[in-house]
This record gives sequence, C-alpha cells and structure tokens, in this order.
Amino acid sequence: MSPNRPYRYGLVLQPHSSLFIGGYAQAWGDSDGDTAWDDMGLVIPGSALKGALREAASRIVEGCGRGEDVLDSLFGTETKEGLIHIAPMRLSGPIDPSEALGEAPSDSAVLWEPVGRQHVSIDRARRQAVPQKLFQHRVTPAVEGLRFKGELRSPVRLEGEQLGLLCAAVRLTDQIGGGRGRGLGFIRLELADEGPVEQSDPPVFDPEAREIVFELEALEPLALGVIKDGSNYVAGKDYLEGSVLRGAIAAALLASMPDEEGKLAAEKVFGGESPARFGDARAGGVLALPAPLTLREPKAGGELTDLAVQLCSWELGARLGERAPNLGSVGGTVYPCGEEWRKLRLRRRTITRTARNTALGRGDDGRLFSIEILDDTLAAETDRPFKSRGSAGRRLRFYAPVNGTPRQLQRIAQALAWGIAVGGVRTRGFGRMRLAAVHSTQTPPLGTRHRRWVESLKETGVEDAESTAAMLALGPLAVSQQRLIQSLQKRGFSLMAGEARRDSQGGWNSSAGLQRSLLRHFVPGSIFILRYGGPGDIEEALCGLEESGIGPGRADGWGRLSICHPIHTECRPEPQSKESPS
Repeated sequence: MSPNRPYRYGLVLQPHSSLFIGGYAQAWGDSDGDTAWDDMGLVIPGSALKGALREAASRIVEGCGRGEDVLDSLFGTETKEGLIHIAPMRLSGPIDPSEALGEAPSDSAVLWEPVGRQHVSIDRARRQAVPQKLFQHRVTPAVEGLRFKGELRSPVRLEGEQLGLLCAAVRLTDQIGGGRGRGLGFIRLELADEGPVEQSDPPVFDPEAREIVFELEALEPLALGVIKDGSNYVAGKDYLEGSVLRGAIAAALLASMPDEEGKLAAEKVFGGESPARFGDARAGGVLALPAPLTLREPKAGGELTDLAVQLCSWELGARLGERAPNLGSVGGTVYPCGEEWRKLRLRRRTITRTARNTALGRGDDGRLFSIEILDDTLAAETDRPFKSRGSAGRRLRFYAPVNGTPRQLQRIAQALAWGIAVGGVRTRGFGRMRLAAVHSTQTPPLGTRHRRWVESLKETGVEDAESTAAMLALGPLAVSQQRLIQSLQKRGFSLMAGEARRDSQGGWNSSAGLQRSLLRHFVPGSIFILRYGGPGDIEEALCGLEESGIGPGRADGWGRLSICHPIHTECRPEPQSKESPS
C-alpha cells in the first residue's frame, strides 16, 4: 500500500482595484487602519481568502438547495476541521515601482507600500454622510501586473463534488476584504493543480541517539493561544507546548501512512509503557529555556542576574550582602548569546476576525474575536513599517527536545519530513512548520554542573555546599506542594527554599462537549533549593531525579527538570563581603 500524500493547489490573486484587508496590521502614522502587511511586505492572509471562498461556496449551496455536507467537509464546522488549508499569499511581481514602469530596478527601491485613501463617514441611522468627519485607510495599490501567489493544501486529492464546489467558488469569488461598497476589493482568482506534496529528506543523525533536538522552521504565522476569555480574546504564548507538538506529529504520522500501518506506528511511538517524551519547543537555540523565577534584570537595562545561589546561601546562614535595588523579574524565554544570557523577544501581533454564523453560512455581523499570533519572521528593528528590497528577516525557528528509543526518533523525523501544522486556526493560514535540522543536546554533564554550583556556593562562605542543589522546572509540575515534598523525600531530598508560582490549566473536551477540570501546577521556571540527606552519592540521586522527572504528563513535556543549570552560576551576583543576617 502506498502512503497517503498531501495534495497542493496553486492560487493566484490579481487585484483589479485597491484592497483593504483589515484587522491584521497595526495602523501606522495618521492612518485609521492599514491593509494586511508584515515584515516580508504586503500579504493576503489565508483567513481572509478562506472566508471569501466560503461565502461564495455557501451561496452556491444555498442556490442549489443541497451540498451542505460537501461544504462542511471542505471548510469545516465548529467541531470538525475542514480539508482545505490556505496559506498566506505573497507578492509575485512586480515588487517595486520601477519594475511596474518598465524601468530597471534600483537598489533603493522599497516593497510596494499601501497608499492612503480618505473616506467620508456615514451615519447609518440617517443614511447620509456625516459633515466634516473623514477617516483614512491605507490600502493595497492596484497596479497592472501585480499578483499575489499562494497555495491551498488538502490531506487528500479533492475529487468529485468537493473539487467541483471549490472550483465554482473560486470562479465566483470576485471581491475580498472590506470597503466593497466603496469600490475596493475587486479581484480575479485562479486555481491550478500542482500535484501531491513531496516528502523532504529528513536530516541524518546518530542512529543510536536517545535524546535529540528537532529544529522546526515556521512557514506561516503561529497562533499558539490559550483558552479565550469573556471578551473573545485569545492570548498567545512564545513557546510551543510539548503536548501540541506531540499531537501534530501524531496527526502527520497517521496521515502519511496507510490506516493500519499508521495506527501501528503511532502506537509504538506515542503509546505503550515507554512513549516518546516531548519537551516544550522554544525559539532562541538548542539551549533556550524558560526564564527561572530567580532571574532578574536591571530596570534601566543591563546583564541578567540569577539569585538561586544567593537564595541557597542565605538559607544556609551565609550572606552575599544586600540585594541589588531596581531589579525586575524576567519572564518568557532566555537563551545564551556568547558569554551572556539574553531575553528572547519575538514579534507579536493581534489580529481581529469576524466570528462565523454557521447557521447562515457567513460572518456574524457585530461579533469579532481577536487572536495574538507570532510572526513567522525575525526581521531587524526599523523605524519604517516596510523594509527595503531583500531585507526581510530570517524565519522563526523553534527547538524541540525529544527523548525516546532510536526507532521512535527515526519515525518522528520521518513524520516531520512531511511537515506539520500546530496551534489554532490551522486551516486559515496559520501554524505550518517544517523540519530544518536535528541537533544533539549541548547541556554540560550533571557532574560538571553540580561541581560549578558547589564552587559558587563556597565563594559565599557556605561550608556544606556539596549536599545542596537547585532544581529548575523546564515544564509544568502537576503536583501539589505536599506531593512535591513527598516525591523528593522518597529520593532522599528535603526542600529548603524556592521561588515558585502556581497556575491553572483548563481545556475543552470536544468529544464530550464539556470543559475539562482545572489542573493546578507549578509553572515552568519555578526554582527549588534541595538538600540531600539520603544514602549513596548525591550526583547519582540527582541524575535519577533529572531523568525521571516529577508528576504526570511527562510524555507531553510536563515534569521535566534541570538540576544545577549553568544559568544559576553564569549569571550569579558577584560575591560580596559576608554579613550576618539582620
């Protein structure tokens, strides 16, 4: 049996008038709203095009009086994901004004910028213009030869009524975006069959490795959101949870193989007594990690400082001196850069979209929702909203640590070679990623880390430093404080001090149609200072603790630990004169 292969269709959009795709880009300068753009230039979001196609397909189904099941299979419902995935559409020639005029492109030419367009405000109640009240939008210019290209993907080749309805919707779609009553948004859309998606060659890595780091490149913006609040706002995260990555790889593995073979392969990778364990994927490099809660940064800017060594020395009767003033907490992700640690800053944006009325098959007037997303590029900072030709930044990449048997890691790499889609609103042009490279873990051995910790403590005047260690939570710890203490005591450790925070994790059970019960856990970055009093060597006990983790959900990245991480010693405060506690 041959493997299942995703199918690809090319899309070409040619504007016949200016376009205004609202709710995607921040307004710049005096504008009241800007059309969609990002660091790579003007863009047609997949969500905008999919909405226009669905609206056209709904009109066809309504006119025919049948075909609702075909419509739902293509575009999805509230409880089921549709077949088609529409990627963002990018500019495809001419890309600068000189080319549009038939001249040679200049080095200083910029990407096509939106042009300002003023409108008269309308009083809806009186149905007439409001005196002396104007607003201005920046719109995508309509230039002869200007086109946007993208692609539409499906896990299988579309045939029969599904392909017929899609092609009819493409021919019927002649407007997109806002301002249609003001002459904006007229387009011509074309669909072309480009054949099945080819699997890329997975990178070669050590066939005996049991822990590797997959480097995943974002091909589209990512909606790594949590449950929306009462205002229909979905906040985003700056990391990819292990459970989300695990589910995306499982879906890719099942889709790339025949039914029985795929189920058997998924069971060997994700099921059984020893499933593969996925850590949270973070940008910034192989050594990126959640910022420890003991990490501080000067409010006026400067190098980061970690207080874990200081906290342990105070508990053991030593003192580093008074705590430095004007230090603020550090959140998010940190990563090493040369000889220092830095805080990761990703490009975020909030997009606003119209909620869908599934009963009417169109947008629900007056109802909006907002999602915070991560841009798929890391461009350099600039004081202009549009970059010069060729200055678009590199792609955003995440680094995902995975533990498992050599056979499990090989199967995961083969599934990633087909590409995955993660996060929310995946069929609207968000979440597609590809496997870029594979790395080995680069964290120093535990013995080396513990010795550096002991040396740092001794510099503060601590005598019994060998029996102590710092435990950093790399993933959430789904245990109560009492269960945490009991788990440590079984291994011969006592909890001396710590800096931790608890949070709640909820969810939605789609099969039962009910909310999941809230789960309280220690957040990633929580720090615990341990003291060993059991038999045997402390390094052996610490190694067992780090390998096994604490609490449930370890296959999804929960309970992952790092003992005496280098950040505690590399960012520690400079030793000061020993003072007695006040």
